[in-house]
Amino acid sequence: MVTAEREIIVPRSRDYRDLTSFPERAKTHMVLATDVEGPLFLGDFIDEAMDKMVKPAEAGDSKDDALNAMVRQVEAIDVAPSYGKILYAQTWQWFNDATKKQRGINPYSNSSISQEGEDTLFTIPLFLACGVTQSHLDNMTLRSKPTPGSYELVKALEAQGILVVGITTAPQDPIRKLVAQTGLLDPKQIIGSPFPLDEMKNLLEEAGLYDKEIKMTKDYLEECFDIIDEHSDMTCDRGRARRDLSEEGKEILRNRIAKFHDQQLGINYEIGRRANTRNISGMGSVIEASRIVGDRGKRAVAQQLARRYLNPTGVLVTEGDGLNDSLMLQNAPYSIGLNGPDAALAAKIGVITEDRRDELAIFEAIASGETNIDRIVQYAQSKASSGTIIHKAGPGTDPSLLGRHAAMKQRLRGSIVY
Repeated sequence: MVTAEREIIVPRSRDYRDLTSFPERAKTHMVLATDVEGPLFLGDFIDEAMDKMVKPAEAGDSKDDALNAMVRQVEAIDVAPSYGKILYAQTWQWFNDATKKQRGINPYSNSSISQEGEDTLFTIPLFLACGVTQSHLDNMTLRSKPTPGSYELVKALEAQGILVVGITTAPQDPIRKLVAQTGLLDPKQIIGSPFPLDEMKNLLEEAGLYDKEIKMTKDYLEECFDIIDEHSDMTCDRGRARRDLSEEGKEILRNRIAKFHDQQLGINYEIGRRANTRNISGMGSVIEASRIVGDRGKRAVAQQLARRYLNPTGVLVTEGDGLNDSLMLQNAPYSIGLNGPDAALAAKIGVITEDRRDELAIFEAIASGETNIDRIVQYAQSKASSGTIIHKAGPGTDPSLLGRHAAMKQRLRGSIVY
């Protein structure tokens, strides 16, 4: 457990073994462990909440009337990227620059215990400071549209006795509500991350830290917004405005992001360092105690599913569309990188499509006992509809194909950080 300066105690209670326990499930010939946001649904509600709700104060808040008037005028125009979207992307960039090279190295005393996708948790203090509630996040999630063909693909696979489990870095509870609403999967077959928004608020209030730490976070946000304003060029065309943050501005912003997380929140991802006496905020203690399903988590969950539910000759298939799916894709005998360049570089098979029903032929070939990836690809491509590309993937994937992956991802999902 993690203890904050003012006696905030948060237990670590999640265990992947418990999350992957489906007592009613018999062993099967195939398990599909798939990412959720991208392969199953198009939305990314954390990205959407950052985009729409993390922004400068409006009239009546901390800014003076003249500046508020200017802010309202700018907000009336469709400005892209938004303040929240820039902050989300630059926080991700800072975090990976700071931790990625140190993950999993020896000696472990010098290693980072961070995962790709861990920065999702860093949005919680920002949401609290901006008045975002769990209800807001639930409503955004429930508006997410299914990826074309995902419902039909999942139902066809389940009809063949294949166990389909969604594994996501996104908050688990809202995604479970979404699959329950759509009937896509049994909600228990969604394994995602904790997102203790309400818990953080309650713990801060109980410890008498809420006002202090919310003010700290609001001040941080205002400084970030000022940096973005001071170092961005604005262009406007037909009612749409473009905000371009300079390279100098990005560096200044990342330095402020680093100060907030390292010094003000006090979080630390170096093995062994958390046991040392240190000044950690209440918010930081909640973040550190949350065991996210990042890139290593997804791989671990997929492997646990394979051990539990595959019969002796069964096969594991993994699927994803982003960078935090890479380890899960690399470590499975059969893997599909769907509409995403990072996923294609990690997977055995790449798919670029607007209709996931074209993937059925891949599963048919694998179920038939075919083990040669080239022959699986050739068969699946021969069955695919016009416009779908199925190719052999991996580190040597043709850059032109990676470009088409990126274009399809943007076409279907817009600008997504991961």
